[in-house]
Amino acid sequence: MATQLSNDLIVGGNITFSGSLQPGISRADLVQDDLAAYSVPFSEMRIHDNLSSLLPSTAAADDLALDGETFGTDSPFVVTSDLKAASGTQYARWSFALPAEYTAAQSVRIKVKAGMLTTVSDGTATVDCSAYLSDDAGAVTGSDLVSTAAQSCNSLTQADLSFVLDASSLVVGSVIDCRLACAVSDSATSTAVKIKVGRVQMLCDVKG
Repeated sequence: MATQLSNDLIVGGNITFSGSLQPGISRADLVQDDLAAYSVPFSEMRIHDNLSSLLPSTAAADDLALDGETFGTDSPFVVTSDLKAASGTQYARWSFALPAEYTAAQSVRIKVKAGMLTTVSDGTATVDCSAYLSDDAGAVTGSDLVSTAAQSCNSLTQADLSFVLDASSLVVGSVIDCRLACAVSDSATSTAVKIKVGRVQMLCDVKG
């Protein structure tokens, strides 16, 4: 026979039950996990102005390359072409749909782990991200969601770089069109100057 309580119940220890919890707990009542990470596989990234094409194996023009060919030694990474004694910006693009557990209008970020492959630039080397909300009809809604400016990655030690999105209009299922930009300005370095991106993640606040 069920025991019914009409007032609050405070338990100082653990609660153990063998049946099911009825009527269950709604997602809205769960504790929020801030900035849960969802990795973006590099194999899903595309040429930014030719979405039917995957990233090439060698960076060229304004396209980043997918590298990391030796299984058991390398893991996949994205890399620029050799921009020693040169300047250039190269891109990769992907889409991300906010998951069912996302909490509407709460934090969303892009986190990029990046640094230089073998040699730092004698000028600048930066990573930047842009993101637009799809209108679900083949266009975008509003302006660039990313409020964070380009950040330096001019170090042989890879570091996490975070880019904050305006999440005020984001809900479960929102599709975000994202683009990664790697830029180098180098004057006279004699050895290869390449930006290497080892990981890209989408971070968002979730419940459940």
